[in-house]
Amino acid sequence: AGLGRAAVDVLPRGLDPDYVTADGTNLGRVRRPLPLSKALDDVLLAYEMNGEPLPYDHGHPVRVLVPSWIGIASIKWVGDIEVSAQPLYSPWNTDFYRLFGDAYPPGG
Repeated sequence: AGLGRAAVDVLPRGLDPDYVTADGTNLGRVRRPLPLSKALDDVLLAYEMNGEPLPYDHGHPVRVLVPSWIGIASIKWVGDIEVSAQPLYSPWNTDFYRLFGDAYPPGG
């Protein structure tokens, strides 16, 4: 893709319908940023499974596979991937899927 020197985050976004909360807030399509260092380490873009095109229920046409990370990071039905020179945020890495406890920042 020709990554620039300033790139720090990668944001795959799924083709699934927008996620709308119970109170009607539209959060857009599912997406979860990854640090560029992780994306270039062991993350895969899978378009086949066992030599066949990836089945729809497994993420056709393309699925991101992020080893050692929570499942939401392995975005299904990838439609686009944004690369940014600034850290990226989404509800899936700020409001959802946070860790709480003494070893983590206040608020998770």
